[in-house]
Formats: sequence, C-alpha cells, structure tokens
Amino acid sequence: MDAKPFEWMVQYTSQQEWGLHRGIWLWLALVLGGLGSGLYCVALYHGHHRAMAVGWFIAVVLKGLCHLSYLGKPLRAWRAFTRPQSSWVSRGLISVSGFGFFAGLQMLPIYFPNLPWSGQSLLLNVMVISFALFLMIYPGFLLSYVHAIPLWNNALIPVIFVLYAFLGGLGLFLPMGLAGGLDHSGVVAVEKGIRLFLLVSSGVLAVYLISVGYTNPAGRKSLFSLLTGSFALTFYGGVVFLGILIPLFSSLFLYFSNSLILPLLYFAMLCELIGSFLLRLCLLKAGIYMPLVSVT
Repeated sequence: MDAKPFEWMVQYTSQQEWGLHRGIWLWLALVLGGLGSGLYCVALYHGHHRAMAVGWFIAVVLKGLCHLSYLGKPLRAWRAFTRPQSSWVSRGLISVSGFGFFAGLQMLPIYFPNLPWSGQSLLLNVMVISFALFLMIYPGFLLSYVHAIPLWNNALIPVIFVLYAFLGGLGLFLPMGLAGGLDHSGVVAVEKGIRLFLLVSSGVLAVYLISVGYTNPAGRKSLFSLLTGSFALTFYGGVVFLGILIPLFSSLFLYFSNSLILPLLYFAMLCELIGSFLLRLCLLKAGIYMPLVSVT
C-alpha cells in the first residue's frame, strides 16, 4: 500500500510519519502521557503517594523524552510551544508542562512538610486534574483533526484515549497498591473500576469501528487492514485477546470466586497494558490517506 513520490495524490496511501520509524517515539509519547496521568489521578484518589510519583515520572519525564526524541532537534523543540492557537502538538506540550508543574507542587509537601502550602488544597486539585484530563484527551484531538485520514477523523477517538488512559492507570495502580498495602476495600474498588472501564472501552471501541466502516473507501480500507488485513493478528491477538478478554475474564473469575490470586491478577494487568499500547499502535499504523484527486 506504500506509494512512490507524488502517487499519494491518486492512491490510497498508508501514513508513514506516526507509529513507524522515528514515529515510534511519538506513539510511545502519546501512550505514556495518558498512562502516567491516569495513574496519577487514580493514585491521588486513593492517597497513594508512591504511585503519584510514578505517574508524574511517566507522564512528564518519560513522555517528554520520547517527544524530544521524535522531534529530533531538542534545541529547537521550544518552538513547539509557540502555536497553541493552531497546533494540538503545542497544546499537548503545554498540558504536559502544566501537569508537571502543578502535580509537582502538589507532591512537594509530602516530602517537605514545612512548605507554606498544602498538597490537598482545592486549587491544586482542580489544576492537576484539569491538566491531567487534557493530557489524556489531547492525543485523540490531535488525531481527529487530521481530516485526510478517515480512521482518525472521528469524534470517538478522544473518548477512546481518555477511557484507555484511565484503564491503563487503574491496571498499573493495582499491583502498586497491593505492594503498598492497599486495603481490601481499595482493591475491590479498583477491580470494579477496571471491569467498568473494560466494558465501556470495549463498547465504545466497537461503535467506533462500526462508524469507520460507514465513512468512505479510505476508512473502510483502514478498517479492513485492522480486521482482516496486515494488522489483524496484532489487533485480535494483542488488543482484543490480551487487552480485553484476558483482563475481563480474570477480573470476573476473581470476583465470583471471591479470591485474590496475585499471579493471575498481575498477569491480567500486564496483558491489559500490552493491549493498551498495541491499540494506539494499530490506530496509528492503519491510518490511510484519501486520494486528493480521483482517477478513473
């Protein structure tokens, strides 16, 4: 499906910038931002300071390094901040900076209790959660504004990114919470959240894929590549089987058996994280441009 130079104007052409070659760094940056901010929000709700620090590190440091690696010229990367009025990349970098700053302010009193502000103040909570939510949703808007790729140009893409950000955050928090002494009620609450987000995410993903099939030939070609083509093995094996079915059935088994089998729990959460990463990769790599002109 690759095209020679200029043939993209008259052929259905796979995008080659995101999720491929150096674009792998952008894929990682998009996933890590949602994963880290989702983990931070879940940890903030449960008051788990170590998980908050890990979420901050993932969303700010790891995502930032991946983004700089994608841009390729770190000394010029500051220019990406200068166009928030027109660029979702710029808005995303601002959201990372805002989240890193306010979440850092929120965590400092944990380690330095004599500071003149409280990490639990209403203002800090509002600012941190607002920037975290924007950090989760902006990759979806970044993709949905690419009108030339029907697979991305869909209103459900931002919703999927938010749902999978919380799902990944819950999945990563559960083993950390258990290692940090999370009580039984906390474990039950996190498991319920994982089941809920798995079901809702699966439903939204199904509706999204159906809607893509009703767009245009480029959208249908992308859909076929996901379901029956070159990405089918990754989609069914990674996204559906590892990312949805194993975590869901494991969670239901633990719920109905009223038991806590840690190896099964850890394995299920690892599968869920793998599926979360692979979903974004499939969406990026399966994007196909519509031809600019029609040739009959």
